[in-house]
Amino acid sequence: MLENLWKIIERIEEYLPYLGYPSIPVIVNIATINLKLHRNESPNSTLLIWPSGCGKGSLLEDILKKSNPNFFPQLPQKLYESEIINFPDDYFNKKVWVYEDLITLFRGTSTKQREQLMNFFNVFLSRGWYSRRERKVEGKIVCCFGIAREFYEGKYKKEMLQLTFLDRFNKVYFELSDKMKAEILKLRSISEEAEPPKIRLPFYKNDISITIPEDFTEEINKLALDWDRRKIMTFVRAQISISNFLKASALLNNRRKVAREDLMLFKFALPLYYQETKSSQFEVMSCIFRHSLKFEKVGALQIKKEVTSVEERRIEQILKNLREMESVFYEQRGNEFEYWLW
Repeated sequence: MLENLWKIIERIEEYLPYLGYPSIPVIVNIATINLKLHRNESPNSTLLIWPSGCGKGSLLEDILKKSNPNFFPQLPQKLYESEIINFPDDYFNKKVWVYEDLITLFRGTSTKQREQLMNFFNVFLSRGWYSRRERKVEGKIVCCFGIAREFYEGKYKKEMLQLTFLDRFNKVYFELSDKMKAEILKLRSISEEAEPPKIRLPFYKNDISITIPEDFTEEINKLALDWDRRKIMTFVRAQISISNFLKASALLNNRRKVAREDLMLFKFALPLYYQETKSSQFEVMSCIFRHSLKFEKVGALQIKKEVTSVEERRIEQILKNLREMESVFYEQRGNEFEYWLW
């Protein structure tokens, strides 16, 4: 049910080890540009809050943008509200706007200039149009922006919150552990320099309607309220964002109706939204993810062998929580459970 998405993620993981998992919401959110939405809804935009050197530019620029040049317009290094209003109309016609580092974009700008810029995105990402004097731009865009976590936490987060800029973005957190960094360096030292993979994402001329079964409504609303409680996104925007994710996941896999696998995938991605990417839970889920990319089921004993940094009792509790939340598929074989995602 998720085979098409796994093929995309697998190619990202091969080129950028450990970035397959955090790239899931990026790919799915880009696909929301294809959805037929209600007038008061907008597709999902993503803000990658990763430390410097974790691969934001490689993912956004080297892979996604270069592979889909017709749908990722070339934006200026410095962006101002007064400049955006004069962009050609095609820039707003179902396009993906990418900036790998908002710090570069913000550096040298005044507080007022940043306020004007964020106000444009607040309005356009909410309404699909923006006007200034006699010029009006309208259409549909998805934004994929990155920002170095150290600068975000230190300076810009408060400013973005005050201007409600962050409520328009799915915020995805990720951080490489020392073990991950060591493995990446080892892989780089023994392999030839590889070219970024060409990953052509599906873009459709006409918006496509995807339905969500009514029996998913209660779970979606529960998740939306949890996002509101955690101050990830206000509850109505969260409901829209989660529904968009489920629909886009179905669309990426050539379905016109959301399935249980799409909801499971969203739940599996929750640690990326909850800032849990250095936790023991994240390590266990990453293990399940890596095996699932190979269409392998992995048992609890194998997980314990691979995730040696986490106590066995803690691993058992995490796996129990995943089963209860239905974040993974599982079945009992003998005395242990096996887990998978596809």
